[in-house]
Amino acid sequence: MPSQISQDEWGEVQKYSRILDQEQKLKEKQEFYLKQKQVKQTLDQQIKEQQLQKLQLSNEKKEFDQFIIQNDKADLEKEKQKRDLIK
Repeated sequence: MPSQISQDEWGEVQKYSRILDQEQKLKEKQEFYLKQKQVKQTLDQQIKEQQLQKLQLSNEKKEFDQFIIQNDKADLEKEKQKRDLIK
């Protein structure tokens, strides 16, 4: 059974098929890059949050250390005063 599509029409069908295939590949590539960008943004945000948590923890540790040092100094001063009173 011979084809009812002329050779020119068949060439146009193949050309259109190729264009659709290229558009599909371009769309997939764009989706891939968009997904990559979203993943990078998510990871960057997580890194930023971790850095902030580390900084906050470091500041809290410094404050706690200062509090302990002040308490120890106060305790030492009280002990010194007690010893001075006993003498």
